[in-house]
Amino acid sequence: MRSRTDADQLRRLNDLTQVRVVRAERLLCLGILSSAFLQPQELTRAMDAAERGLAVLQEVDVVWGSYVYGVVGVTEVLLAKWAEDREGVGSFARSRALLACKHAARVTRMSPVCRPQALLLLGRAALLSGRPAKARRLWSSAAMAAKKLQMPRELGLALYEIGQTKSHDDPERSSNLVRAADIFEGVGAKPDLAAVRRALLL
Repeated sequence: MRSRTDADQLRRLNDLTQVRVVRAERLLCLGILSSAFLQPQELTRAMDAAERGLAVLQEVDVVWGSYVYGVVGVTEVLLAKWAEDREGVGSFARSRALLACKHAARVTRMSPVCRPQALLLLGRAALLSGRPAKARRLWSSAAMAAKKLQMPRELGLALYEIGQTKSHDDPERSSNLVRAADIFEGVGAKPDLAAVRRALLL
């Protein structure tokens, strides 16, 4: 989230996924590992961790609180792979990403603080499926839930997603992106801030 990764820490985190820990903890480690490798665009290593994480995600019954970051890391990497491939409706990347989204929605259903992240993931899947209106509805719900729960980064992510899907002549595009940038700067989420700044320059 803050673009602070260290090769030795990632190696030790990977080692943790090999020992006997509860599934939710293994999923958390694999999700963080996936996200960390995605930051510097090491997609092969990110995908390896995400695929291992998806296998665990399918076995988990429910996640609570910060364990959602395991779910998010795994699913975001698979969504990124789908976005990169865009091979059509029958692509393997698409099927893996949709499977991850299905299980993400299932395992987060009991925890209110997991809801904004689940809605963000489902919105991205809707957008990649060619349904931008549905994506914006899901992101608006994510924004409302995040605001209610006082989760600034998730609110910023929802505003960013909504903003970047608006047309360039729509004033809501820049207002959402600027609000997202202010939030990301405030919480120190450097990669998110960089993404918003790129979107503002388009």
